[in-house]
Amino acid sequence: MKKLIAVSMAVIMLCIGTFCLCPAADEGTPTVSIEKHTLTLKDSIWIVYFVDSANVPTGAECGVLVWDEPQESYTIDSTTTVAELTSVGKQEDGGVYYDRYNLTGVAARDMATDYYAVAYVKNGDEVTYSALDKYSVLQYAHTQISDSTITTKLRNLLESMLDYGAMAQIYFDHNLSRPANGTYYQITAEGGTLADGTTGGLYLEGDSITLTAPTANADGTAFSCWQNSAGEQASTSASYSTTVGKKDEKYTAVYGTTETEPEPDPEPEITAPTLVVGNVTAAAGATGVQVPITVVNNPGIAGATIEITYASGLTLKSATNGTALDAMDFSSSGVMSSPYKCSWDSMDGEIAQDGTIVILTFDIPATATAGDVYDISVSYRAGDVYNNNWDDVNFETVAGTITVS
Repeated sequence: MKKLIAVSMAVIMLCIGTFCLCPAADEGTPTVSIEKHTLTLKDSIWIVYFVDSANVPTGAECGVLVWDEPQESYTIDSTTTVAELTSVGKQEDGGVYYDRYNLTGVAARDMATDYYAVAYVKNGDEVTYSALDKYSVLQYAHTQISDSTITTKLRNLLESMLDYGAMAQIYFDHNLSRPANGTYYQITAEGGTLADGTTGGLYLEGDSITLTAPTANADGTAFSCWQNSAGEQASTSASYSTTVGKKDEKYTAVYGTTETEPEPDPEPEITAPTLVVGNVTAAAGATGVQVPITVVNNPGIAGATIEITYASGLTLKSATNGTALDAMDFSSSGVMSSPYKCSWDSMDGEIAQDGTIVILTFDIPATATAGDVYDISVSYRAGDVYNNNWDDVNFETVAGTITVS
C-alpha cells in the first residue's frame, strides 16, 4: 500500500511539474478556448476538456488550470489551483481535432462541485488565457438527463451516480447545501455574468443570484434592462439580484431603446384629492420591488396617518418618505406586517404639494407564477387627515397591484 501511494504521488508530481509544448502554427496573436467537455465513467470519473487554439508559436507552453472555487483572478501565478493539466494528445469530435486535457479522479463527494478552468498559452513572458469555464459532474449529468433522446440505461446510471454522490456528501459532511441529486435549474446570463464571473450554472430553487452587466456595451450604447426567457423586462439595473424559481431561466442584457408594447388607454383624469397606489410588474422571486403611493390634487394638509393593506405572500421590507411631504416629520410602524401605518406631522403649516408621499419596497415570493396579482390598498380613518384648523381633509383612494411577469 505504501508503495502504491508513493508511486501515485510521484505520478501526480510528474504531471504537475511538466508542461505541454504546443504545435507550431502560423504567426499571429495566439488564441485559446475551452470548446467542449465530456466525462469518462468506465472506472473512475474524469472531466475531459477539449481545447482549441490557433496561432500558437513553436515551443510555447500550453495547459489548463483548474480551481474548485471562484477566484479573484485566474492566472498561472495562482497558488490555489487544484490541478495543472497538460495535453494527453489530440481527440476528434464532430470532425474537429482538439487538444484533450483530463481532470482525473473526481471524488464521489465532489460531483456537485463546480470546477473553474482556463486554458492558456505561454510564450516567453506573454500569456494568453481562454475565457473562464465552469463545469462539473453534476452539469454533465443534468445536460444528459435533460436530453429527451437519452437511453434509459444511461439515465439510470447517471441518476444512481448522483444518488451515490449525495450519500458521499452526507457521509463526509461535505458541501451539504448543494446535494448532487437535488433538483437544479440552469441559469444563463447573456451579455453579462453571474456573481462568480461565469455566464451560467446550475442552481437550486430559492438560491439567490446576482447578474451584472456593463453599463455600456462595446459600441458605447447604454445598458437598458435585463430581459428574462419570455422577453419580459426583469430589471432596469445593470446589477440585478433575484431568486431562482422552478424553471430554467435565461437573462439577456439589453442595450439601447427596447421595443415596447403600445401604450394602454390613458387612465381617467383624477380631479378630486386622491391617494393613488402605483401599479408595477416584477418577476417571481424579485427583491427590492418599489411601489409608490402618490397624492394628487392635494388641497393642503398639516398631518396625516394612512393605513396600507397588502396581499399575503408579499414581504414588506421598508417604507421611505417621498418628496411631496418631505418637509413633515415622518414615522411608520415598527413591525413590517399588513396593515401597515405611515404618519406625517407638521409644525410649520400646511403642505399642498402633489407627488410621492411614500415608497414601499417589497420582495416577491419565489413560488409566484406569471400572471399572479398582489393587491395593495390605502385607507385612512375619519380625523386622521387634517389641515391647520384641525378640520378633516377628505381624499379618495385608488388601489394598486404588483403583477408577476
